[in-house]
Order: sequence, then C-alpha cells, then structure tokens
Amino acid sequence: MPKAVVQKRHRVHVKAPSGKPEPKIEEPTIADDAHWQLPEPVELDQSYNKETVVSLSNGKKERRVLRRENWLQKMNGINSAWQVSNRKKKQKDLLGAVADMADLSGAIIDAQLEGFSGDQITAVDTKTAKNTKQKAVSQKSRRKESVNEMLRMQQIIGNRSFQANPLQTIKTHLKNTLV
Repeated sequence: MPKAVVQKRHRVHVKAPSGKPEPKIEEPTIADDAHWQLPEPVELDQSYNKETVVSLSNGKKERRVLRRENWLQKMNGINSAWQVSNRKKKQKDLLGAVADMADLSGAIIDAQLEGFSGDQITAVDTKTAKNTKQKAVSQKSRRKESVNEMLRMQQIIGNRSFQANPLQTIKTHLKNTLV
C-alpha cells in the first residue's frame, strides 16, 4: 500500500495595494439631470392602480396588480360562499321551525283520528323533543359514564325482584319513572 502524501496548502495571493490612489468618481446630482424626478410615495390606504405604484418597473407593476386582483377575487369568492352558507343556514333555521310545526300538527291530527287523547302523551316525548342535539362528549367523560353504567347494571342484576321476574320489574320501573 502506498504511503499517504501530505499536500501543502497554498495561500491565495492577494495583490498588495499600490501606492497610487484610486480615481474618484463623482456622483451625479439632481441639478445635473433636469428631467429626473423623485417618485411619488405610495399611500397604504389607496388601492393598487398602475398610477399609484410609480417606483416599480412596468413588469413588476403589472405582476403586482394582477396578484392583488387575483387575491381580491379569491377573497370575494370565500366571502360570497360564506354569505351563501349563512343565508341558507338562516333560512333553514326559520323554515325548520315552521316545518317542525307542520309535522307536529299533522301528528296531532293523526292522533285525534285514531282516538288518542292529549293525556296519553308521555314525558318521554317532550324530553326527546327538547334534547334533539347531542353535545360532543370527551373521551374522559365517556369512560366515566361507562363505569357508572356498569355499576348500575350490577345493581340491577343483583336486585331480588329483578332476579325473580325481570320483565315485571322493568315494566314497573318504566311506569314509575315516565308518568
């Protein structure tokens, strides 16, 4: 195997400054160019027009204006979609109450035709009508509820009357709680 050769590093030679001073270049002044003018400042509250964006070149101006127009169209599309959905939601809320009333009146008429009286409507019907929306339940509360349900079930199974006649016990329980 050949021996590794260490290479020497070479410095990059930089020319030393010469003793001669560099010639000074004079910068043009405003008085030299009579046609030269300062660009007008762009105000933030103005909309982007080709006239207001003076400091940019034509290509940049056009691109900026096009980008802003595209952005405004996008925002208008989002706002209009949001407004349409809100409008539909409000109509649904208003018409939903009326539609529920129509269903309710139809159910009352059917019940009267079949011979039911208003006294036979149970408390369960009114409770279910009030609690149509279910709330979002967290996982912790679901676990807690399932533990409570298991304990309740064990108590029911351990009840002597339930062990003797389960159907009769459930019937009396429902009769006592619903009326």
